[in-house]
Amino acid sequence: MRIGIYTEVFPAWSETWNLAVVRGLAQQGHDVSVVSNKKGNMSFSAETAIDSSILQKTYYLGDTFSTGSFQEKILTTIHATTRLILKPRSYFTYAKMRPFNGLYDVVYKAELAPKFCRIPQFDVVHGLFGPSARRAMMLELTKPNRAAVVATFAGWDINVLPRLCGSTYYTQLFENVDIIIAASQFIKRRLLEEGADADKIRVLSYGVDTKTIQSKRDYYDGSRVVRLVFLGRLVECKGVEYAIKAMDLLRNRGLQAELNIIGDGPHRARLQSLTVSYGLTDRIIFHGVLPHNEALHLLRQNDILLAPGIVGSDGSEEALGGSILEAQAIGLPVICTDVGGMKEAIIPGHSGTVIPPENEAVLANAIAALVKNHPQWPQMGALGRKHIKANFNHDTYIARLLKLYDEASHIRQLKA
Repeated sequence: MRIGIYTEVFPAWSETWNLAVVRGLAQQGHDVSVVSNKKGNMSFSAETAIDSSILQKTYYLGDTFSTGSFQEKILTTIHATTRLILKPRSYFTYAKMRPFNGLYDVVYKAELAPKFCRIPQFDVVHGLFGPSARRAMMLELTKPNRAAVVATFAGWDINVLPRLCGSTYYTQLFENVDIIIAASQFIKRRLLEEGADADKIRVLSYGVDTKTIQSKRDYYDGSRVVRLVFLGRLVECKGVEYAIKAMDLLRNRGLQAELNIIGDGPHRARLQSLTVSYGLTDRIIFHGVLPHNEALHLLRQNDILLAPGIVGSDGSEEALGGSILEAQAIGLPVICTDVGGMKEAIIPGHSGTVIPPENEAVLANAIAALVKNHPQWPQMGALGRKHIKANFNHDTYIARLLKLYDEASHIRQLKA
């Protein structure tokens, strides 16, 4: 099967799942290409040992018009004008997808025209997140025999963008897409609220590679400092500030704990300032971005994963929580808030604890209660790993994804 994976940035350190999907499909013998809007950090590709064959089949769109040479701009303009005259419907169809500025969309399409010509024909295109799916659909709508289109939604794309861009932002995509994949039941509910067709939605949560993630062996025995860990982007909706405030409360109670924060983002400076203001620089360590294998190694050295997510001021919520899945695969107990789809990722009361958001006192109490019951952690860890193997396994995800591709292709054939 010829598969085109559309992304916003590739490779991206915060979206290792995208790379895992591409690798997983290629390992099954399929012809997989990546079409990315922007080029990611190439040092990331070296750190994750990304296959050179994947990069060779990656097509970058980018801002071709503003950065191209004079000759390229002339050729682009001629190409776009010719297509506008011969196939005006393609442009007006695409203009509907961005209702605020149809003329801009014509220019945008013209900019991308030369690179679109170099993108191969696919049997299935899969947009990993809403904007990428819209871009894939825009291209496919210009073709007489378009590929089947699959769109995955996983958080900010459905929680935030419709609020920013208007209620019709996804109208054309929802009308024409063949299969919509929701990363959780929570995301399915949000899709329905935004007008997606229930008959097109399939819930398929992303998985983790339990074959390569080693389980934890050395559990906390009460004789050392308790190691807490957060893994993810440092943005508002992650709620990391409540973990820092909870650390202050735990210190006042005499509980010896440290917090390891793995990741980076626009809120890092603010969170570091908060750490300094509480006098917790000796207990809270900011590790920044780490290669995925190093992040997993550090995760394994900790005792409890904290996922204190909140509803962001822009409406963003956690769809599921990749770090929650990886922590349970390792065997760590998890504390997460009842926000978005995070509680779908654990077995509440068995592999982890669910608490209300935006309350550092409740978070501190949950940590203290878990520490008090630390002899139960190996059992909790075993239940969590079993849960991930059964419900969030990467190989199972790829197998189910391929079945959805077949279903989407069948739907497309019936409509042709």
